[in-house]
Amino acid sequence: MLMLKSKNKWNFYKDKTILYRAGYSSEQRRKFEHLMFTDSVDLIISTSALELGIDIGNLDAVVLVGAPLSDARFKQQVGRIGRRFQSSYCIIVLDGKPPVVETNANSKPRTYTGDIHDQKFIDNPELIMKLPSGTLRIESENDVVKMAHLQCAAFEHPILVVNESVEFDIGGVSDEYYFGSNLETHLTGNLLEDINSDGKKQFVSSLDYKPWPALKTPIRNINDDEWALVVYNNKGYEILEEVDIVRASTSLYEV
Repeated sequence: MLMLKSKNKWNFYKDKTILYRAGYSSEQRRKFEHLMFTDSVDLIISTSALELGIDIGNLDAVVLVGAPLSDARFKQQVGRIGRRFQSSYCIIVLDGKPPVVETNANSKPRTYTGDIHDQKFIDNPELIMKLPSGTLRIESENDVVKMAHLQCAAFEHPILVVNESVEFDIGGVSDEYYFGSNLETHLTGNLLEDINSDGKKQFVSSLDYKPWPALKTPIRNINDDEWALVVYNNKGYEILEEVDIVRASTSLYEV
């Protein structure tokens, strides 16, 4: 809690504080990120949207509300500070949820004041350094994911089709091993088809993905379709946020 002696000081602190979350437009994100990069703010209140992708700069401390669920999330959140060899602090505030009473036949009932995940760190704070790494999940059969990666792979090296068998001409490893047996179906009509100097059919990334396919392959979501939440008033309209079609179906509603 920030206690001010005078409400007149609020304007000073207000200009030094920003809120960060998912759903901002590109212009809003660039504005906030510029403020972070140039050390123009003293306090950032953020959701997990700030875990990845931004080297904020000279933050001195981070306060985590609730213990992270995995080692990766813990390191990403704490990794917002301590850059450029500076000293830093991390404070973890455990969730304050309604009490939960645990009964055991061999001991007295015990009342927890937070969620079960947080409680184990109260008695054993060293466990925060032993969080599980989590399970890596790759949706290799998702057509949208596969198509974007095929464009990137074909940019690095043409994908060859020899005697109706698709293979990668490096190390003798077939691309079908990585992208599945229906690979040629995804290549045809989506990537550019050509004949190389040996007379073999090959596929390269399409013009839509040039000059750099990786820059046109989103890593935060797999759908480029976005919905804009627009508010109309007497001054015109304002875009409050933009959300991809997957999040829109669960987070936007009509009132």
